[in-house]
Amino acid sequence: MVIVDWINQIHCGDVLELLKNMPKEFVDLVITSPPYWSLRDYGEKGQIGLEKKPQDYIDKIVKISKEIKRVLKKSGSFYLNLGDTYCGSGMGTWEVPEGYTSKQVYYLPQGKARSCRVKYDGKWLQPKQLMLIPSRIAIKLQEQGWCLRNDIIWYKPNAMPTSVKDRLNNTYEHLFHFVKSKKYYYNLDKIRVPHKTQSIERACRGSISEGPWRFSCQKENVGYEDMDNKLKKGELRAVHSSGKNPGDFWSITTKGFKDAHFAVFPPELIENPIKSSCPKDGIVLDPFCGSGTACLVAKQLGRKYIGIDINPEYVEMAKKRILKETTIYEWL
Repeated sequence: MVIVDWINQIHCGDVLELLKNMPKEFVDLVITSPPYWSLRDYGEKGQIGLEKKPQDYIDKIVKISKEIKRVLKKSGSFYLNLGDTYCGSGMGTWEVPEGYTSKQVYYLPQGKARSCRVKYDGKWLQPKQLMLIPSRIAIKLQEQGWCLRNDIIWYKPNAMPTSVKDRLNNTYEHLFHFVKSKKYYYNLDKIRVPHKTQSIERACRGSISEGPWRFSCQKENVGYEDMDNKLKKGELRAVHSSGKNPGDFWSITTKGFKDAHFAVFPPELIENPIKSSCPKDGIVLDPFCGSGTACLVAKQLGRKYIGIDINPEYVEMAKKRILKETTIYEWL
């Protein structure tokens, strides 16, 4: 397939095989959230996340990331959203008796015992163990040659409640930002957060300006002759006219989607990576696109997109959603 055949399309098939067929170094940004290990069965043969061993899952993500690195431009970024899993929990952990679906495994009738597919070893693999899978994958990708620029914490104020009584509820996930070279496209000014009123007022007292920056000193008026010295001492405040750096802790509520897709990216989680890490008219790739949120937001922000999913129902869902919602968005 030539490049034009990939762009602004949702492709159905095995992610690894499709990535291998893509041209080298033509994608500006990859942002994705693969199925988490042992969490859900999406009912599709060959889906990622149902491996019997967590190490097999980690190895698959690393293998896919190697192909992502190949199709990504040298100036590109790779954002990987991952949540963790407790060993022995989740519908993907259990063997499903004949005649039942994975969704029914928790509610089997009397006499139909469920059995765990994971072989416990009393060490890493033991019941109640938090697996630290996101961190293990991030370290493997570093060993593969990726450079990890940020481990962004996605805090979910409306996280699902839990009935457990011997630990705290999980309320966050990771969004790792990887790059493949030291020089990469990044426009921080596109995602700066407005300053608080008091910060602006404080910066305007006895201050001087240099480009978009305003420098002020609480003790005395600052002059150009001693600015470097005061910066080194930490006595100088610097305020950017476009706002402050948003930091690596993002509070974003989860969003539901009526068309029966389990896990949906909140659009807000996608916007900052696209605005900061993909130039206008650049190409955004989501190799596990599901309901198509990343592709939808990319189109709304004036970027091209490529989506991949193994489930044909989700592929059709994503196509219809993008067509419908971008038409409404452009009309507004």
